[in-house]
Amino acid sequence: IYAAGDDGYLYVVDPDGKEIARFQTDDWLSFPVIMADNTIIVSDANDTVWAIGDDGCEGQIPALHRPEDLNTDWAMNFIDFAVMAADWLDCTDTSRDPETRDPLCDYDGDEIFLAGDINRDQYVNYTDLAALANRWLTED
Repeated sequence: IYAAGDDGYLYVVDPDGKEIARFQTDDWLSFPVIMADNTIIVSDANDTVWAIGDDGCEGQIPALHRPEDLNTDWAMNFIDFAVMAADWLDCTDTSRDPETRDPLCDYDGDEIFLAGDINRDQYVNYTDLAALANRWLTED
């Protein structure tokens, strides 16, 4: 399953709903189209068209990567851990506590998700650390 959204990501999800890969841009993405040769075509809000495939990409950095690969180098290691650590225990949730009406997060940025938020729940915490640990020192 392929899904694109207003957060600038194209998500690849398996039939069980688990995210297995993502592609990042800086703008809203349109609905993805899959060509006969399995190339994924998607466009962004600036009319940039992306063709994502594996043919003819030798020597280039792959754009489609695992969610745990925070720096997109196809290896889950200390560099990814450092990206997560920079956001550790931060959040982007704009909801308010139902009783006190206080914001749940002290956040005033524009990002929907922080770089270290692997599971995209708007919080960088132990759940994200566990996801990185499950892929630790793997390359793919």
